Amino acid sequence: MKQYIYLISFIIISILLSCNNVEKKDGSEIQIQYDTLTVDIKGRIGQIIEFNNRYYCFVERDNPYSSKSFRDFYVLSLDGTIEFKTEVSEEMNTGYYNDLFITNDSILLKDYYDHITFYFKTETLEWEKIKEVDDLIYEDNNFTVYYLNFGEWGNIVWFKDKTTQKEYELASSFPKIHKIDSVYYLTNGRNVLEIKDPRKLKLCDTNYYYEKVEKLEWSQGSNSLKGAEILFQDTSSWYDSNFYIATSFLNHDSLFCLCVDSSSTYIGFVDSMKMHPIKIVGTGLNIFRRSNSYRGNQNQIKSQLLPFLSNDRKRKGLIEIDNNIIRVIDVINLDSAKIIGEHNADKTFQYLANYHIENFDKLSLPKLDSIVPIYGGYNVTPNHEMVFGGNPCLRVFKIIEDTTITLLLNYYFNKDYDSIKVVAYEWRETWENDYNLYASEDKKYNAQVFNKRLDNITNYLIDKLGNPIKADLEKNYTSKEWEINDYLNIRLSW
Repeated sequence: MKQYIYLISFIIISILLSCNNVEKKDGSEIQIQYDTLTVDIKGRIGQIIEFNNRYYCFVERDNPYSSKSFRDFYVLSLDGTIEFKTEVSEEMNTGYYNDLFITNDSILLKDYYDHITFYFKTETLEWEKIKEVDDLIYEDNNFTVYYLNFGEWGNIVWFKDKTTQKEYELASSFPKIHKIDSVYYLTNGRNVLEIKDPRKLKLCDTNYYYEKVEKLEWSQGSNSLKGAEILFQDTSSWYDSNFYIATSFLNHDSLFCLCVDSSSTYIGFVDSMKMHPIKIVGTGLNIFRRSNSYRGNQNQIKSQLLPFLSNDRKRKGLIEIDNNIIRVIDVINLDSAKIIGEHNADKTFQYLANYHIENFDKLSLPKLDSIVPIYGGYNVTPNHEMVFGGNPCLRVFKIIEDTTITLLLNYYFNKDYDSIKVVAYEWRETWENDYNLYASEDKKYNAQVFNKRLDNITNYLIDKLGNPIKADLEKNYTSKEWEINDYLNIRLSW
């Protein structure tokens, strides 16, 4: 009889434990909140972190002559007020290879490619170049974990045993690492791994230890999953898949994933090799971590801040994860594109052309800086020197005429910058990442708009200057030239 009662008690306890496990997985304590952050910034927010109740971020602006964006560094209050802004130096502006992160209560920027590190002094609001820091992503009493990404050549995670100094390798792409009891869980965009004992992972060859590989200019990642159990794997084609795990987090010692698929963004958990959605966060959101943004001790810093962009590119924001609170923050930028329109584009060209022709020998930078912005232009001068006919470029202004055409107004000076040698007008298709403003994909329509613009420009020059003195008509190139005087010529080419 006693044995029977004991058996019943055991069954009841087992059922209670099972129920508790289910309750933990339903995510009932996870709260999803929605908020807005209003800023007035020229450009688009790039890498961003939150530290001591402030946002620290890079803001990127289109560079018309380079794929490398202009970058400024901002300190913002939590309500979006600009507290500090500075232009980023050329040495720091490597963009894609940079990682902005927090370690040991310090804000750091590491360039993976050039192996340099900068420290931001929050007291004096200055960047200082320091000794290169390592690529640590997790640390506890037993292991130090490093990670490196080699682009198309793969990636590798190193678990370094603090007792034996031995290192063990694992293949995982930009992992988030969590520890529940003594078990490690790694999530990336396509799978979830469980590691009960990192010493069962593949033992690294000593020549492949992190400390040695980090100093190499080139290396190849690991392919090993030895010692890791796959709890979940996205089995769809990499090219066709609309699913990915944006990040993961713990709540009451249960692992949850923030997932994106073709229809929604949701919180889910893994069970029996499947991802089970439990809460919808939003629809049509692309959440991303930059490919080189992964450094910092994830065991110390639990909160996360991830940018998102809607599928139609009209909605931008941040997703903040802090304990059981998920905040979806829509970023509203009050800055807007100055589009002057077709009619004003003609008037602007005529005014500026008249001004340049009549005042060419006495054009000055202060005058140009005051006049051009009145007509919709804003300064987009590259930080690096540009040369045209041996003359360095000192000023470039951008004027967005309409959604199809943008004018770049270039001023080239002589070596001593005391006189302008060339004024170059360059009309190109509008492509504004800063404002999500792009020319139509209908090339026939665009050609019609450009041809009309060309006719207006040509007619104006003929009305003002008469017929050109020279015309080159070739199959893929046409130019016309007017001579004003001995030192001033105008050439129109397309």
